[in-house]
Amino acid sequence: MRKAFEHLFPASPKVHVEPMDPEEVTAYLDEVKARLKPTDRRKPWGTRRKESLKYVQEVLSGERDGLRAYSALLTLAASGPPQAAHVLAHRESELETSALDYLGRKGTDPTEILSDMFSWPTRRRDDGRYSVHYTVVFSLRSVKDITPTVAKKASDLGDEVVLATTHVPGETAGSVVLDRPRLLRTFREEVRRLVVEEAREREGIEDLRDLAVKLLGVRKRKVPKGRRRSFPPCMRELLKRAEEGENLPHEARFALASFLINIGWDIDKVVEVFSNVPDFDEDRTRYQVRHIAGLEGSGKKYSPPSCRKMREWGLCVDGDCGVGSPLGYVFSRRGGRAGR
Repeated sequence: MRKAFEHLFPASPKVHVEPMDPEEVTAYLDEVKARLKPTDRRKPWGTRRKESLKYVQEVLSGERDGLRAYSALLTLAASGPPQAAHVLAHRESELETSALDYLGRKGTDPTEILSDMFSWPTRRRDDGRYSVHYTVVFSLRSVKDITPTVAKKASDLGDEVVLATTHVPGETAGSVVLDRPRLLRTFREEVRRLVVEEAREREGIEDLRDLAVKLLGVRKRKVPKGRRRSFPPCMRELLKRAEEGENLPHEARFALASFLINIGWDIDKVVEVFSNVPDFDEDRTRYQVRHIAGLEGSGKKYSPPSCRKMREWGLCVDGDCGVGSPLGYVFSRRGGRAGR
């Protein structure tokens, strides 16, 4: 079973994935396409889920070589534009999370896989939830919105994410109590991180660039440059991450969109900023940007988060720009004027 798990979770630090040359990559195109098929976002979620389960079952039965397919995909990601690694990370994390969820529902304790293959200090609690050491959860930039409540009594657990103290029966200080959806979400972010790191360590092959763009569905759009010199470091960093195709967390997207809207960027230009992120959906993004701009929903126009909130979300870059908000940084450098 461990061998089958390696094919399902090749992003595991415990799994060694041999690099491939161009001829090997093209020889494994059928396996590559089979591994990518369940994460094609052009298909409805229900269809993707069915295809994910089918693929997992085929891997478990030995019909699919997931390990070699993953190796070919890493080579393709390294050969493509910067966004390719993030696109692969998004799609691979969706597939591996589906595999972990499937195995859990079929009776395999997810903590066994997480402990054995990903070295997570974790266990399943008697109440059905999961105890994970805080260093796992809070090392992931994309899940920093999971703000824990500190539990002092067992009754404080409720449905919230809990950073346990010695007052919580059965828990050691520093563990985080997660329900199943949050455990899967945290795992997905960890896989994203591992895939991006591994893809960037590979040597790209120029001859495979066009194939990488085609198979991974990498967009060739460019994030509009705009006038960035007066932007605070945090917003310049978020724009850079968007341009590289990183899967920005919700807080980062809100911070960037609200900032750009408040300095005068139009809706189309702000939507274009997010066009390279792996899960880009133009209609949904446009609605969310319009909502932030006060053109949908309640009609309230949102201001960018304060510097304090940016630090809490792990989005602050400089540490202290001498202002209270990213918007204040711009105004202080433009003599009180916003701009585009």
